[in-house]
Amino acid sequence: MTPQHATYLHLLAKWNATLNLTALQVDPPDAAAIERLIEEPVRAGRFVREEDRLAVDLGSGGGSPALPLKIACPWLRFVLVESRGRKCAFLREAVRQLALQEVEVVQGRFEDVASRRDLASQADLVTCRAIRPDDQLWNSALRFLAPSGRVLWFGGAEPDMPSAFTIEEREGSTLLLAKVVPKNA
Repeated sequence: MTPQHATYLHLLAKWNATLNLTALQVDPPDAAAIERLIEEPVRAGRFVREEDRLAVDLGSGGGSPALPLKIACPWLRFVLVESRGRKCAFLREAVRQLALQEVEVVQGRFEDVASRRDLASQADLVTCRAIRPDDQLWNSALRFLAPSGRVLWFGGAEPDMPSAFTIEEREGSTLLLAKVVPKNA
């Protein structure tokens, strides 16, 4: 764990006391919290390609997997989408304290943010954790993704996903989902 990751955990513990950002034990962080919040996203960095430039994190809440992954892959531009204002305040403070560049925190519902011209069909990666894998999520992910874009699913159980996606790789409980490209495309 890097010093930036340790700072992130400290901030998360401080803000979690009033915002309930995670149910994991973060004050002090136990082994399960470190595994899920830091180590899992850092390991998932192996799925990030050198040519990837934009990642969109849906339902960013407590900042993981986005912030630990950004620390591990500093060349990525990250857009963190969170609907709750107080959680956005935490995310902005974490970005500031961690001195992260090219991170934008957007307050809004991901299905609304997906229509932004600068984001629609532009993301190389969409990341998500602790979000119900419903049609709204998958449709929004598809709207964000560039033609060769992928989804990093941090969730333990394999999600019920539409036929538009297939599992490309697996790293523990993290899945790399690729869009299915029709044969006549």
